[in-house]
Amino acid sequence: MIVKVVVLLLALCLALAKDDLVGAPTNSNMNDPQVQEALNFAVAQYNEDSSSLYTSQVLHVIKVQTQPGVCTLAVWSQPWLDSMVLVENTC
Repeated sequence: MIVKVVVLLLALCLALAKDDLVGAPTNSNMNDPQVQEALNFAVAQYNEDSSSLYTSQVLHVIKVQTQPGVCTLAVWSQPWLDSMVLVENTC
């Protein structure tokens, strides 16, 4: 019985602390200039790496987060070094 209670309390604590975890996904503002820059860079890089005769473009952004989503185009941005690198592309 004690083990079940401890496990339930641990699960509850982890669920409540989810938003405060370092590295946990957080929602971002689509109008943020850095988000726009990262999106434009990711699409340009995707098109450059694609073997398609056609280019892709963004039609609608559903959600902006600091972590990868369904179609993962992860960009490592270091503005102080004027550097952006596409580190993950799993479309």
